[in-house]
Amino acid sequence: MNKQSFALITAALVSALISGCGTRIDAIQDTATYALFGRPDLTLTAEQIDERRFPLQYVTLGQQPRVALGLAFNDKGLYKWLSQSQEVLVTHHGRIVQTQGLKNDLAWVDNLAADPLVCLTKGGSHCQLNWRTTAQVGNGLDMAETTIQSRFEQQGQQTLNLTHTDPMQVIHWRETITTAAGEQWVNHYWLEKETRRVVKSEQTISPAFPLTVTEEIKPYSGDLNSGGSQ
Repeated sequence: MNKQSFALITAALVSALISGCGTRIDAIQDTATYALFGRPDLTLTAEQIDERRFPLQYVTLGQQPRVALGLAFNDKGLYKWLSQSQEVLVTHHGRIVQTQGLKNDLAWVDNLAADPLVCLTKGGSHCQLNWRTTAQVGNGLDMAETTIQSRFEQQGQQTLNLTHTDPMQVIHWRETITTAAGEQWVNHYWLEKETRRVVKSEQTISPAFPLTVTEEIKPYSGDLNSGGSQ
């Protein structure tokens, strides 16, 4: 996905979601909580989860309270998650690649086809584990563009206890990111062993964007086939 395509998504995303998935969005608004209201961390009940037909995930953005987002649309592998107040978070094979409606949005991430997560979530056995990309946070005078080098290392198999599931077997991947300015940090991804979908992550693509924690509540059926996300 190139920069121009992401700009088009930014301009049309909410209207497209509303026109194409109106019923689903209304249902999502029943269960999602908007972080900027300053409410405590959200925890859905088992009954609330069972009642919803769409996929759900928890998201904790920086120091904000944890919220629940519902999957509103799958745009050829770009998963568009929606909050109660129509904030949008877009993921690609488990990586956050765009947001809309935040104070300082992640505008775009380039070179997504070469992201090691694409191969890893498809169950590849000889994945290229190095990646170079550029990301933009903000626009205009508030724009920060960062070019990074990424290196993935497998940390082995683990048993992961998510909030709403039985313990699951996962493969833990550690991603070390280094910027051209020498800044460095570590992201983490936990991939369910059989399907290779990302069920939990701690990640950011830019020092200008807060560390974000994601945790699967209810999986997307398209990810449950062995080999990972589409």
